[in-house]
Amino acid sequence: MDLVGNKNIRQAWDQLAAMHGSKTAVVFEDAVGNISEYSYAEFNGEINRAANLFLSLGIEKGDRVATQLNNCPEFLISWFGLAKIGAITVPINAQCLRNECEYIIQRNCSKSLGIAIMQAA
Repeated sequence: MDLVGNKNIRQAWDQLAAMHGSKTAVVFEDAVGNISEYSYAEFNGEINRAANLFLSLGIEKGDRVATQLNNCPEFLISWFGLAKIGAITVPINAQCLRNECEYIIQRNCSKSLGIAIMQAA
């Protein structure tokens, strides 16, 4: 699949990490003011870790996987991690209630996977 020139997401992130390694790629400030920064190399490493986790959990190319996260680096990491293995992210609004999530998952996801991300306050 050609997304950026002749590259797919995996190739694009690997190239960005190689070209810009220690430069800042993502800066995130949470609701209480804590700031997280990732370099291109660090962010690509986290994306690769997520991709490998998804593979180890049986997620395969073409699978649709629901994610329900607030705005956070983990959302981007999971999105790009799934894209690197050819899976499709089905983002669910963090404010959706259980029955709304169930409706979305039943109609849009080929595999069900629950991941909780706890953030310290």
